[in-house]
Amino acid sequence: MRDLIVQMQRMGIVVVASAGNSREVGSLGFPACLEGVYAAAALSRQERYSEKNLELASYSNIDYTGVWALPIGGVLIENNPWGERMVYVGTSFAAPMLAAILFQYHSGPIKRRRGPNS
Repeated sequence: MRDLIVQMQRMGIVVVASAGNSREVGSLGFPACLEGVYAAAALSRQERYSEKNLELASYSNIDYTGVWALPIGGVLIENNPWGERMVYVGTSFAAPMLAAILFQYHSGPIKRRRGPNS
């Protein structure tokens, strides 16, 4: 996988990976630990202070020496197949959010495509 990521970077592809959910400072999961990979750590709202107060999520790994970013570590509430409401959090939710931000940054504004009925 390391060689594939290096090849992608040589082609100009931006690589984003989850930092990990082991609550480790100074350590990133693989492949987020590789040079040049954007590691997505996660923020969470700390409601005990205020709705607008964001801080490093309690589960998130982070390494202050590497390339990293801190999007919200998404929370998704949905019904599972048994009709129960579930809450999902993690750096794996932060990674696609960071990828979308980087895509927009590198490619300019996203243009809405017109559908066949517009």
